[in-house]
Amino acid sequence: GGSPANVIRGASRLGLETALLGTVGNDELGKKYIENLDDYKVNSFLGVVKGESGICYTLIAEDGEKTSIARIGVAKDYAFDVIKVKETEIFHTSGYELMTNPERTLETIDYFKKFAKISFDLADPNAVKQQRENIKKIIEKTDILFATKEELREFLWNETDKIKDICPITIIKKGAKGSEIISGKERYIIPAYK
Repeated sequence: GGSPANVIRGASRLGLETALLGTVGNDELGKKYIENLDDYKVNSFLGVVKGESGICYTLIAEDGEKTSIARIGVAKDYAFDVIKVKETEIFHTSGYELMTNPERTLETIDYFKKFAKISFDLADPNAVKQQRENIKKIIEKTDILFATKEELREFLWNETDKIKDICPITIIKKGAKGSEIISGKERYIIPAYK
């Protein structure tokens, strides 16, 4: 999934040492979220503040297309301290974070760019439309880009032949058809696994 939490959970299951930055509320959902991270051996750098945790509902059609509906809650507060995260090799975030708190997202990327590779998921064509200028700033600092064809079309104005020039590594997410990794002239097709 494009959500950094889904990405980090998958990376942890692959055996990588992982951590998650974010903010949850002091409600039952926030408590369960932290417990879930512990279950997946993801180091938690979550800030806990008074209020309701954010939640996202994902509706998936029979053909695999999806729509998300989010209630941001306290996630926009960015009540965490990036200084606590050390020895990061790759920092991953997404366009959704730009939609909740663009200034803090850009600051966080700038902090990690000093010593880590930046991985960024465009997240949603609407995020690209709403945050085009901020996404351009992020793309300039991005080492690994994740996007669907729809997101790329929105970002590149249908100039998909220039994908190889965007970032050192671009991963095109194709849903049930898997993904394609592009690095310069090299291309790799990765099938989806049921």
